[in-house]
Amino acid sequence: MALIDHGSEINLMSMDFYKKGKWPINAKHGWKIRAATRATKKLHGACPNVRVKINDVEIDQHFFVQETSSHLVILGEPYITVTCMEKKVLDNGSVH
Repeated sequence: MALIDHGSEINLMSMDFYKKGKWPINAKHGWKIRAATRATKKLHGACPNVRVKINDVEIDQHFFVQETSSHLVILGEPYITVTCMEKKVLDNGSVH
C-alpha cells in the first residue's frame, strides 16, 4: 500500500520498508527533506532503480529513505509523471 502525494517532489520509503527490500543505497550524501510544516529531517540515503509494480504498470524509480514516516511508501511527482497518472474526482467526492 502506498500513498500518492501530488505535492511531493520525490519518492520516499520508510526505513522499515527499506530493511525488508534490502535495495542498494547511497548513504553518503547529506540530503534533508523539508515538510509542509517547515520542519527538516535528515534522509538516510537514496536507493536508485527500485522496481515498483502497481497492477500492470511496472517501472523503476529512485527513492529516498527516511527514518520515520507516516506511510511505508510515498509516491511523488517523479512516479506520477513517468506513469502519466491521472486523477478523477467524481460528483460523489470519490477519487479514482
